[in-house]
Amino acid sequence: MASSNSFWGLLATVAGLAYGLFYLTIVLGYSLTHKDFWQPQTSTERRLHERASQELWSLRESVEGIKHDFLRLVDGTQLHYLLSSPHLVNPRTLIIFLHGFPDSAHLFLHQLRSHWARDAQLVALDLPGCGGSDSIEQYGPDQVLNVVSEAIVLLKERHLDLQAHPRSEKTRCILVGHDWGGIIGFRLAAETSDLLDHLIVINSLHPAFAEEQLKGRIAKTKILLKNRDFRTAASVLGPVVSQLVKSSYTYMFSLPLPLAKLIPRFTMYLIRFSHNLEYKHGPSPSQEERAIRLAISCGPGTRECLSPAENGSTYGPSVYARSRTTVPGDWDGRVKLYAQGLLRRKWTPSYPGYIKQHDQTLPSTFDGKHFKCPVSFIFGLQDIALDPRIAVDGVERYFLQNEEATAAFQQSRVVRLPRCGHWSLLEKDGERALNEVLGSVV
Repeated sequence: MASSNSFWGLLATVAGLAYGLFYLTIVLGYSLTHKDFWQPQTSTERRLHERASQELWSLRESVEGIKHDFLRLVDGTQLHYLLSSPHLVNPRTLIIFLHGFPDSAHLFLHQLRSHWARDAQLVALDLPGCGGSDSIEQYGPDQVLNVVSEAIVLLKERHLDLQAHPRSEKTRCILVGHDWGGIIGFRLAAETSDLLDHLIVINSLHPAFAEEQLKGRIAKTKILLKNRDFRTAASVLGPVVSQLVKSSYTYMFSLPLPLAKLIPRFTMYLIRFSHNLEYKHGPSPSQEERAIRLAISCGPGTRECLSPAENGSTYGPSVYARSRTTVPGDWDGRVKLYAQGLLRRKWTPSYPGYIKQHDQTLPSTFDGKHFKCPVSFIFGLQDIALDPRIAVDGVERYFLQNEEATAAFQQSRVVRLPRCGHWSLLEKDGERALNEVLGSVV
């Protein structure tokens, strides 16, 4: 049996590599037909990018209403985050925003400047290896999930004064995650207790649920094919095929090839292509707007890394090293989120505060799948990367229900947005949906 499992595991690996190479060939060929691939940055584009980087990432000149700050973890890793300013005194609620690929904390600038800054302390965190946060050696679950969990503990200690509120005014921590930020949030909500009080996810997927959906549909298809029910089999397998096509880019990112170093112009083309999808609901961007989008994704430039804040704080050496890569931001390191098992590999929690939380009585559904806090799932149905039949339909069964569901857990919900895409939070319907969910939980 073990040898059989090894054979099928090896076959799956080979098939994944072959599919990744096939998709790389297709995308590279497609990109060659576009002038964005062939044309390097002009001097004007470089100048605008440098100006945008200075405006967004300078520790000396914070964007209006936004303040830069850092967390130092136990192992020395430094994480950068944006803070709504002026910050509240003794807030009862902390809202942490967590971005995905290919973004940074600046994805949530609009939310950080919103009226929610009057009701809660708002924070947008850069994932490790992204924006102004240090790179880490590995990007599997034992690394990324522990880093983010420790960061949440530290942010709660820093921005929620537990002594300032009586027990009747319980402080609350809400995590809002998009894309990879949502995947991380789903795993934290399912695999920890008392770390979060509410999770809001925007266009992402719960890894355990998606895996169950895929395996279940494949198993059912095999039975239908044996019974020669080909029409039903095609219907059941359709969402699997759809998701496989939508996920093609993840197989390319998982290839053991330093694509950003080998083909930097191809990497720049992919970033621009992502931005075209991300902001397609708006008018054609100006050169200045394109430069801002690039600066948001790439992180601090060399100039910002060498200019400390007034208090002496500065970006770490690994951030400086990323600023000197071509394309800036070390995109070979960034894609390790896809390649090193963050999606589904087992996680061994070891962040500070875990033992205290783990010792408490946990729900009977502590199986790493059911959520231990209320969850709101906002999903734009026009998502180019995720099929809602795999990512959304039926996920409610992982909400706590029946005798285990308290009044707080009844706040869990799924919000489907027919006209929105993957970056639904940047679209009017998505922004409105996020505001409505926040209004019901803050």
